[in-house]
Amino acid sequence: AFSPEGTELVFANIRQVGQQFFSELFIANLSDSVNIQPLLDHSEEDSNPAWSPDGRWIAFGRRQIDRQSGPGSQLMLLEVQTGHLITVTDEPTYNSTRFVWDPFSRYLLIQRFDLASSSPSPELWLYDLVEDGLHMLVDNAVGAQWLP
Repeated sequence: AFSPEGTELVFANIRQVGQQFFSELFIANLSDSVNIQPLLDHSEEDSNPAWSPDGRWIAFGRRQIDRQSGPGSQLMLLEVQTGHLITVTDEPTYNSTRFVWDPFSRYLLIQRFDLASSSPSPELWLYDLVEDGLHMLVDNAVGAQWLP
């Protein structure tokens, strides 16, 4: 995911922890020379980054490496300037992936699966950053996008 100005890139890469492999987010500064470093000081299994159009936020999915909080990947928001990390969802059996910002950086489309279901279907949810509200939009749907 590129920053709105195109000067930075946030991406997932694989790291080894013991005998297992997990994804970790890195940030690359693409100015004069490429400088790559971990996005967070304390990462877990972090993936699917999406930079907000206003450049203020990076949304991503996080699953605890030890799985103490369940198998689901939770929606996290990182405030880029301050490094403040917000846990938006905390539902151990829900897997949150594929984050798509609206053009004004207020709303975030989220694709979710209920891992506790014997036959989970993908759900599309909407997170409102201003109201701090999460609402299901559609059951059994994938690949939502904002119209230009």
